[in-house]
Amino acid sequence: MTPLAHIALDFCRECLGWEDVREDGIGIYVYCHPERPNKLLSFTDLNAVMDAVRGWCDENDTAVEIGYYGYIPGEWEVQAATPISLETIQSGDLCQALLAACVEARRKLKAAG
Repeated sequence: MTPLAHIALDFCRECLGWEDVREDGIGIYVYCHPERPNKLLSFTDLNAVMDAVRGWCDENDTAVEIGYYGYIPGEWEVQAATPISLETIQSGDLCQALLAACVEARRKLKAAG
């Protein structure tokens, strides 16, 4: 499993509350019915990731800031600011950085109660 797939599963479980989820290399499926899984997040598609992150941020009073700086060639920086924390993630993959920042922010929110 790739690091992107792993963090996408964490995002779906922890941020979206999906329980029986699996990935197939390009998407996350929820297994409501074993013979007909529903594909719900294409984690390699930046537009799909942005939509999922936007929905989570709207529900959790979270702001996301995306930066690309020339002094770190090939690296994106994503900051997720909640009312109680600021999580910063750097990655060469913008989808991975977005999902990881939200997962870390969710974990801090959960720990705070």
